[in-house]
This record gives sequence, C-alpha cells and structure tokens, in this order.
Amino acid sequence: MIVTIMSAAVDILEWANSWWNARIGEAFEFLTTSPPHLFSATEGESVVWGAMESIHSALLPVATTILAIIFLMALVKSTTDFQQLQSKETMMRHLTQFVFAYTIMRGSLFIFKAIIAIMQQLVNATYAWATGRNLSGGALVSQTIPASVAMKINNAGTWDKIIYVIVSFIMALAIFVISIRILLIVYSRFFKIFMYVAVSSVPLTFFASAEHRHTAWRFIKSFMALLLVGVLIIVSFVIFYLVGNHFVPDSPPDETPDLPTLNVFLHEHNCPDEVTWMTYRGTKFQSLNPRFNPNLRKWLEDNGLYNEYCELWDAWQTDPVSSAADRQEVFVYLGWRVFSMFMLMSIVGSSEQIAKEMIAG
Repeated sequence: MIVTIMSAAVDILEWANSWWNARIGEAFEFLTTSPPHLFSATEGESVVWGAMESIHSALLPVATTILAIIFLMALVKSTTDFQQLQSKETMMRHLTQFVFAYTIMRGSLFIFKAIIAIMQQLVNATYAWATGRNLSGGALVSQTIPASVAMKINNAGTWDKIIYVIVSFIMALAIFVISIRILLIVYSRFFKIFMYVAVSSVPLTFFASAEHRHTAWRFIKSFMALLLVGVLIIVSFVIFYLVGNHFVPDSPPDETPDLPTLNVFLHEHNCPDEVTWMTYRGTKFQSLNPRFNPNLRKWLEDNGLYNEYCELWDAWQTDPVSSAADRQEVFVYLGWRVFSMFMLMSIVGSSEQIAKEMIAG
C-alpha cells in the first residue's frame, strides 16, 4: 500500500493532464460552435436559441412603445415653438431618424445573427490556424508529462517520492480548479450572448434620438467585443502552450540498466513455483529474497545460480537517489506549469474587458 502511494506521483500528474485536456477540449468545442447551434442534438438551431428568439419577439411591442416615446421626446426637445415643429426640414429629419431606428429595431435579430456569423468565422479561422501549427504534440489541447520528468520522478528516492506525491496532488488540485474556472468563463460567454440577443430590440431604439444614439452603438460594440472574446481565448492558449513548451526539459538518453526482473530470471531457469513460497504461522506468502527464503537459496545453490541471482536482487533493491539537479528540474517544471496556468486563467478572465477596449476604445 505504501509503495503504491509513493509511486503515484506520475499517475496523479497523468490524471491531471487527462482532466485538463478533456475540459479544455470541451471549451474549444463550445468556442467553435455557433451560438444558434449550441446545445442542439441536430444540425438545426437549438431549443435555447429558439427560446431567445421567442423572448425577442415578445419584447418587440415594448421596444416599439419605447421607440415612440424616445421619438416624441427628441422631437419636443429639438423644437422651441409650434412654427418650428411645422417646418418640413425638422419633420423630415426626425421622421428619417424614426424610420431608421424602427427598421434597425425590427431587424435587430437578423442584424445580430449576421454579426454572430461573421465573428464566428473569425473564431473558427483562428482555431484552425492554431491547430494547424502542430502546437504541443500535434494538437492545441494536448498536454503530456515530459519523459525526462516522469523518469526522474520514478527513479527518485523514497523521501523524494513522498515529496513528489504531495506536490503532484497540490498541482492536480490547482489544475482541476483552473480548468473549471476557464470552462465557466466560456459557458458564461454564451449565456451573455443569448441575453444580448434576447433584449437587443430595446437598446437599439435609442437610434431614434441623436442625443442617446451612442447608447445603441455602445450596445452593438459590447456585443461584438463579447464575440471577439473567443478569438482572444484561443490566442491566449496558443501563447500558453508555446511558452510552456519552452520550459519543458529535454529528454536525455535512457541510462537505466537493462535488467530482467526476478520472476523472469527464475522463469528462464525453470525454477519451480513452490520454492518461492513460504509459510509463517499458518500464513503462506511469496518471498524472492534468497537470504530470507531457505528453499529458494537451496535451489539456487544446487543450480549454481546463487551469486548471479543475489547480484540481480541487490540491483533491484537499490534505493535510487535523486540529485539536486534532478529535483530542481522537476520542481521548476511543475512550478512553471501551475504558474502559467494561473496566468492563463487571469488572461482568459480579463479577455472580455480586453475585447471591449479593442472595439469600444
């Protein structure tokens, strides 16, 4: 049991990498799927998107009422007397604004679906470029343990293995939390898109007023920035993998001696199975120690294999000792992995604000 726990560091890291790859792959699947088709079992639009369109249609009468109020307020505010109100120039200007705002408001669903289609093509093109660059082992979401790190962990001494297990567990916990956080950010982006589409007709009514027209433009820019977040998330992952690969140690040649296992040695020399078993106080157990098992020792001496087997036994029982350079290399790699993941989570979390600064200024 204790031996199994001490050798679990690599298994813990492999599980953490498998979890990370699965969650990030799920996030990329969401990012590369158009919002109208998200959560859809078929190729058509999803039920969620249909519900958003229904809410949008239900809000159109309310938006029309708000548009009329804004139009009247703008008309009254821009005229000082009844004679100016009768001016053809004034009436044509306000009627043009009203018709323009009404057209935008009624076609807001079509306009927003067109914006989504354009921006989604940009996201998909970015993802296609990233995966086509053979990043991190052939795929953008592939994350594996370097062979040199795994070998140094497996060949470490007893106390080093205990430390590696503790550090690996902490790292796996951090990877679990970071991946869930990133996945929640991606999920929340789609919920925000759905909400923008559902109420889009109401903010666009402000096009009827020259004074408040910036509100409608800001709403459209915020929606475009929300769609641009998908591109920024993919770009941040590209930077993460490229920077992370820079700190991956090179795999040295395998210097482990090619030794047969004890069971293989005995099997090759036709050793009977019963000589490897002992009975102590009624309990039967297997012992391959030639200095402890008298039956095995007698068989080895009779066949002239005792000295050769003892050398093999001692080679397998030698407790490997990690050098300071090996420990430093493992800790630098594990520490940088966690640090870069926290940076990635921070960048992904602020991607929406960055996109708004890029579009809205």
